[in-house]
Amino acid sequence: MKKIFLILSVSVFLISCTKKNDLTIKSGQVQKNLPSFEYLFNYLNNNDIEGTFMVVSSTPLGFDDFTKISHPININGGFYSSKGSMVRKAGGVAKFENISISCNQDPSYNKDLTYDEGNSLFGKMLKISLIKPSELSNVVSDPAQYQSGYVPALFTCSNIFQDASYGSNGSYISGTKINTGYQFTWNIDTANQKGVFFYFEYDPSDPANNLVKANYPTKSSNAVLVDDNGAYSVAADMFTDIPLNSRINVYMGRANFAHLTDSAGNTTDIQFTAISYKYGSLFYGNQ
Repeated sequence: MKKIFLILSVSVFLISCTKKNDLTIKSGQVQKNLPSFEYLFNYLNNNDIEGTFMVVSSTPLGFDDFTKISHPININGGFYSSKGSMVRKAGGVAKFENISISCNQDPSYNKDLTYDEGNSLFGKMLKISLIKPSELSNVVSDPAQYQSGYVPALFTCSNIFQDASYGSNGSYISGTKINTGYQFTWNIDTANQKGVFFYFEYDPSDPANNLVKANYPTKSSNAVLVDDNGAYSVAADMFTDIPLNSRINVYMGRANFAHLTDSAGNTTDIQFTAISYKYGSLFYGNQ
């Protein structure tokens, strides 16, 4: 499993969703086969925007020493040619706190950061400077100042994990086993009001699931949003339609979605996403 799953999921969601998420999500209420985990946040998104930007941290389960991961943090985003358009246009240099990013030729913004370069972006609201494309601003060279919504603290999980390993026929060899009642623990962010998400996914195309896919041929996922209190005991509903003795992809972390505000405190048409999450492949089986 690759860490880009959620990054791509968020990026696609941000530029394609055209209506409000009408789900009413309660903390601890398991949601099945959501289009993406963002739906847990009752996020309102539409195409009537000028651009989107994201700050994301994605690291493997079992690796909480961010300094030992080459680039655990990324900033990306872009502007559109006009409000409501999905055609990207180049803007000027963007600045997130003290980190400057030039627009690529595609045109988009994308910069990988080391822990030392990017850890100061988390656990606070960010000061952001952007220069819009000429189609959106009459003065291209004049940077405008914005403030982001709260960027949750970097997410760490204190459990000790071993990725699930299987033989060529799909038989289990080793790895961390989880089941109903398994408890995940993590660092608490007292300023985070959006909770912590867990997303379990069973994929029958995974070679590790060769022994179970005949009876479970359909991809399935379950997600839940829980309070950021440092612990979650997995509910039985999180394994609905996921076969016992299968390898599942697990994602967990914190996220926030908001529109940037300008220097006068007004809400803008530029969307901002902040995510810190862990990912891994674990074995769903009896302890």
